[in-house]
Amino acid sequence: MATTAPKAGAFPSPYEIETPPGCEGWEEMYPYYALFDERRRDTDENRFWFWNSMHFPMPMPAFDVICIDSPYQAVGAWQNRVFAVPPAMGIDYRCVNGYIYISGNPVTDPAKIAERAEFFQKRAGYYFQNWDRLYAAWLPKVRALIDELESISFSPLPDRSSSRSCCSAWAPSWSSGTNCAVRSTAPCASGRRRWPNSRSRRRPC
Repeated sequence: MATTAPKAGAFPSPYEIETPPGCEGWEEMYPYYALFDERRRDTDENRFWFWNSMHFPMPMPAFDVICIDSPYQAVGAWQNRVFAVPPAMGIDYRCVNGYIYISGNPVTDPAKIAERAEFFQKRAGYYFQNWDRLYAAWLPKVRALIDELESISFSPLPDRSSSRSCCSAWAPSWSSGTNCAVRSTAPCASGRRRWPNSRSRRRPC
């Protein structure tokens, strides 16, 4: 992207951010919708974008885009399809040199806000009207999950798995009849072998 001097007192345009040396072509690793595309320039350049340094303080690897997509898709679904929050329609994000920038999608039409407010009052209002009962039912579930997490054991793993575990892991190939010669002649815990021309469907272990 070309770099030009920003106006005094203004943030630089995301379309004018310089790519660090050695990072040329970084855009090819990310999905098209995550970039500042020239086709959206008139719209995106007039929105307020800020770096989401709380959730994504470091450049996000391209393989981790799912960690970016999922929360913002969830926010959009809850604000629109579930609760219909009157003044908000989720969050858009863009990637610049691996850093994640976000911008809210406001509802500016008063008629649309009023329409959404009717849904919001019915759906969100239910939770506020029944808060004590819902909260009391929620606490035991959360405490049970916390207890379950705290009971997880992290004892050191053995150097090797047991023979029984190793044999059980091969069960699908034994029973499906698609076993290859290497699998077919592999010994199991009992010491028996399964040969490729065997017609027996019995599990080897």
